Amino acid sequence: MTLKGLYEYLTPKVSDEARRQNRSQTPTYNGEFDVLIRSR
Repeated sequence: MTLKGLYEYLTPKVSDEARRQNRSQTPTYNGEFDVLIRSR
């Protein structure tokens, strides 16, 4: 998984949950999206 993939997965989930709470929230990321994330 890459940071880009994680960002694309989480962005709509965060926005949807914020909307359910009558809020507005959009995650941002500044950096390299090509970084691989490893799980243990």
